[in-house]
Amino acid sequence: MKRKTPQNTKNRLMNIMGTLHFQSEQFISGFKIF
Repeated sequence: MKRKTPQNTKNRLMNIMGTLHFQSEQFISGFKIF
């Protein structure tokens, strides 16, 4: 259980990238309103 699997790290990176992508889209959509 202590060892980290590459799959787990990959999933974590995908989650971070997905969150950043979602935040960037929210920012762009909010910027378009103004």
